[in-house]
Amino acid sequence: MIGEGYHESTKQYWSDLIKLMLIVFSFTKFGHFVSVYEGMGYFILMMQECMAGLIPFVMIFFALVSLFSVLYAVLETELTEEMQTPGAIESLGYAGLLIF
Repeated sequence: MIGEGYHESTKQYWSDLIKLMLIVFSFTKFGHFVSVYEGMGYFILMMQECMAGLIPFVMIFFALVSLFSVLYAVLETELTEEMQTPGAIESLGYAGLLIF
């Protein structure tokens, strides 16, 4: 069976990823079908332009988050107890907590 040797959290990860992809693909297909109508075609075109405009923002955002996470790691910033939930350091690790 597929995924038989994987840990349960890995199976859950792939399951969630597939569900997310299905939702994205469904909205994409819906937009394709609705764009035939004249009034909705402009709306779909504007949504596509907005998504295309978000790509540079998201890339710069993740680059800056990564940069500041590395800076905090180099400076060995201590994370206080108020910033953590129980078990966060075990599940995410130090680098994961710096990013989130």
